[in-house]
Amino acid sequence: MKSLYSAFHPWESPEITSIGRLPISSLAAPFPDAFRAYEAAVAGSEGNLPGSSWQLPLDGHWNFKLYDNPCDVPADIVDGAELKNSPTIIVPGTWTVQGYDKPHYTNVQMPFIQRPPYAPRHNPTGAYARTFILPDTRPDTGSDTWPNTWPNTWAERRTVLRVGSAESYVEVYLNGQFIGASKDSRLSADFDVSRSLVAGENTLVLIVVRYGDASYIEDQDQWWFGGLHRSVFLYSTPRTYLEDVFAHPVLSENYAFGKLTVDFSMNQNIPSPEGLLSPQEIHMVLHDPSGKEIGRVGTAVDPLYRTGRWMSSLCIDVENPELWNHEEPHLYTLVATLVDCTSHQESHYALRLGFRHVAIEGRKLLVNGKRVLIKGVNRHEHDQCTAKTLTVASMVTDILLMKRNNFNAVRTSHYPNDERWYDLCDRYGVYVMDEANIESHAYYDHLCRDSRWSAAFLGRVQRMVMRDKNHASIIFWSLGNESGYGENHDAAAAWVRRYDSSRLLHYEGAVRAEWGQPWSTLKDLRRGRNVTDIISPMYPELSLLTEWDRTTETSDDFRPLIMCEYSHAMGNSNGGLSDYWKAIRVSRGLQGGWIWDWIDQGILVDEEGKPVGFRGVDAAAHGHRAHSVSVPAWRYGGDFGDDPSDLDFCLNGLVDPARNPKPVMSECCKLFQPVLMTSSHPMQGKFTLYNDFDFSDLSGLYATWHLVFSHPERVNTSLSLSDRFELPNLDPGQSADIELPFLLEPPFLEAFSRTESFIVFEFFLAKDTSWASHGHRIAWEQFTLSREPERLLSCSSAILKDGRVNTHVYQAGLNDEGFLTSLRIGSHVVLQKPVTMNVYRVPTQNDGLKNFAHLKDNPESSWYFSQKALNLWLGYDLSNLSYKLLRKTESSDACECSYEVTDGNGKILGMFDQKWKFLTDCFSGNFTLQLCAGLQDYPRVGICFGLDHIWKSVAWFGRGPEENYPDRKEGSMIACHGPVPADSLYVPYILPQDSGERMDVRFIDFIHEEGKERLRISSDVPVGFSVSPYSVEDLWNKKHADELVPSPCYTVSIDAAVRGLGTASCGPDTLEKYKVRPGVYRFSLVFESI
Repeated sequence: MKSLYSAFHPWESPEITSIGRLPISSLAAPFPDAFRAYEAAVAGSEGNLPGSSWQLPLDGHWNFKLYDNPCDVPADIVDGAELKNSPTIIVPGTWTVQGYDKPHYTNVQMPFIQRPPYAPRHNPTGAYARTFILPDTRPDTGSDTWPNTWPNTWAERRTVLRVGSAESYVEVYLNGQFIGASKDSRLSADFDVSRSLVAGENTLVLIVVRYGDASYIEDQDQWWFGGLHRSVFLYSTPRTYLEDVFAHPVLSENYAFGKLTVDFSMNQNIPSPEGLLSPQEIHMVLHDPSGKEIGRVGTAVDPLYRTGRWMSSLCIDVENPELWNHEEPHLYTLVATLVDCTSHQESHYALRLGFRHVAIEGRKLLVNGKRVLIKGVNRHEHDQCTAKTLTVASMVTDILLMKRNNFNAVRTSHYPNDERWYDLCDRYGVYVMDEANIESHAYYDHLCRDSRWSAAFLGRVQRMVMRDKNHASIIFWSLGNESGYGENHDAAAAWVRRYDSSRLLHYEGAVRAEWGQPWSTLKDLRRGRNVTDIISPMYPELSLLTEWDRTTETSDDFRPLIMCEYSHAMGNSNGGLSDYWKAIRVSRGLQGGWIWDWIDQGILVDEEGKPVGFRGVDAAAHGHRAHSVSVPAWRYGGDFGDDPSDLDFCLNGLVDPARNPKPVMSECCKLFQPVLMTSSHPMQGKFTLYNDFDFSDLSGLYATWHLVFSHPERVNTSLSLSDRFELPNLDPGQSADIELPFLLEPPFLEAFSRTESFIVFEFFLAKDTSWASHGHRIAWEQFTLSREPERLLSCSSAILKDGRVNTHVYQAGLNDEGFLTSLRIGSHVVLQKPVTMNVYRVPTQNDGLKNFAHLKDNPESSWYFSQKALNLWLGYDLSNLSYKLLRKTESSDACECSYEVTDGNGKILGMFDQKWKFLTDCFSGNFTLQLCAGLQDYPRVGICFGLDHIWKSVAWFGRGPEENYPDRKEGSMIACHGPVPADSLYVPYILPQDSGERMDVRFIDFIHEEGKERLRISSDVPVGFSVSPYSVEDLWNKKHADELVPSPCYTVSIDAAVRGLGTASCGPDTLEKYKVRPGVYRFSLVFESI
């Protein structure tokens, strides 16, 4: 661009944060009457009510042209003429999913090699243009009494352009005139365009530069997209206008009395010597949550700027205010009216607010005086089709999923979100940590101490706070993420503490070492009191948390520890979450945290591998797929030729890109549940019930119990196996004893003696709420009543001859080495591959990052490889075992063999003993597996075989129905599950990896496609099992789930032990107790037709 303002490259000048941009405000367009303002505020983002008639949307199709570099943009483009015949692009929406340029993903590194503050030579720059005509009629107020003295048209008022977001630098031109420029990709930029408007058609041009100095402090773990992500619109105010409103709902110490103080500021866009153009009054009306008016006040505004700064305050007292919290998010509605006493012109604004108090006392985060555990999640703004352009429906989906799974908090990682998100959090009751758009990960220690970026650090924090300050849901301000800790943070923190003392301040970088980004130590956790009110480490070891809790209780540091990121949800992950929460619930200073993170940042592509963009939205609306395969074709970093890239590191959500919950969601729901039960002796029928709600009693719930049996056919059918029970109406924090004496009655004891037995308590909503319907389950507990009795096989022996057995039930065959190689049930083939020892699983992303294997020797990538189990496994060929037969003993009905086991490279792994015993109705296999110390950390240990595809369905008694692992199974109930399609047991994580394990399994039923035959495999001890339609070779070699090709048979694994998942992709590995170490493992299986 050759304009005056672009000649010196402002996108490479960090001291310049904006030109001509208005101060950010919590307000947007006024309404022409108070009722419509009130109605719109109450309806909120979901209301679909018409917006203010003083607002003109500019979303839709804009003419667009992409240039390779901002300097390539011709000077005359600013009048829009050159763009009139250009193709159109949808706004809001990034150009990189609409056929231009490409998405680019990085985690820590920058997407280009230049150093700050310079941009790369290839710096895609988009030129947008559209025309509009201002409305020329009076706004519709529903009244015929519109005063003739009021301005008739927008041209007689002040007109403001709002650009919702632009990544990462935008210049604005209207009718060929330069209006201004802005940086900060995640906050809106307002420009007064009144003087540049013309009668009739106006031409608006936006020039968006993808990279610049701002990119260095927007180096978050996310896609670089470029373009306009949020809405663009015009709004109109009087020439003298209400600039901002800051509502301060304050509570008395006992919360019985409230005072609402509202600070107003005014301005005008016409130069004047000193005073306002005309006398102004501000009126304020407050409505309670039911809509009742409870207060009305007003005041005149001092017309002299020198004495009154065109500011004023009003107060309304509120007796017995209904408090806002995450369980009962009561919202009041404030309607503010600005009156021009000369022309009688009025502007009406309405906002929702909540009375709540946040404080830190004695290592406790208190909300309205109650210690509240943060059951939170980090959330990037992401859509599989439209990137960072989200709909209200998408946001509501997120909110409902969070609430229904017992989350109570969200961190807007790592930037301020769309304004509508906060409105939803206010309404539904979700605590928010609002985070400034600051992350300088690649230059971690540099920019936080560089005065050239001081204005950007401070300005981004200021603008976030000023925009979002009236939201009750926000209880933390965050100074950004992973940007070191320097004087720029101190400046921002000081400003926040002065401007808004009602909320807490957070910054994780302040509790790390002074330089670099090593994991925090106990010493580090004591740092940073000036800038963070909570101790907020990332991905700490559980041992560090418990040591901190033990050693700081008597210190003078009264801050609680709340993890801003933990339990990295990359692929098949979140192992050990229950161990964190066991520590949190018994701690006096640990208070929860935010899981990383909410959604996989996968991009949906078409059959040519291109982002579907808005085509995918249209296809979904008509019930069509954007891709012909059944598994969505989601792509990650590096798949678009984006280099350098951090590849699949963007896939770490609790939900997939289509917002379908992953199996881990059941674990979160269980661990975060607000009703708990314990029992020292369940068989005695004595239990203790705890109300773990923070603010609610139990009157909104009902409860049931039911019995679970491994073999219900052995139980007397006349027994009552389920019922409701009376739920005592406990206040928050209270407990009560629950007794079920009938459990000791002889008929029940007889049932418990015949089969493994459990009792399950479930708690449901007794009425509809805003986030779930009556009958939604919010909590459950399960207790063991009796164990499985020993099974004695009573049928007679079958005849084993020449390795073959043939009975009226089954036909089985052993090869010369003693392996079971063939099996039929009746006439139906069971085995396609023999039963063999198995110690391998395809690595999960937490075992190690297979996509990064080519970087293993690169020191800059060492972080991705250090202390990963995959490093050990790569030295072995665990998927190709060889067996040296040491001993074989065969009798008339049995065969016993012992083998030395080596991997595919000839390395000795241990011994494998198996004994097959054949009876007329069934047969058994006894397995002893000895793992030697050559390899110290095994993926699993057990057996596997190939199952014919005619066995289409699976049922089992064990944990489920969702996938679960040794360190992630608390949310999976032990019960009879299925039948379900065998294919469905595999979880299609975007990057193929091990999945589908089920733990604590007593038996598995494989069901023939015709439904007439079942092969049951029972174990003498609880085992794990999985069924995969894909070979381990395909799972290892393929990079995307949609590329997998079903193998000729199912791979069935039955495990004596399987390694936990952990979160080592970014954080601690699985705990020692969940690792498969060298040693001896035994289990026995019975195979039978039922």
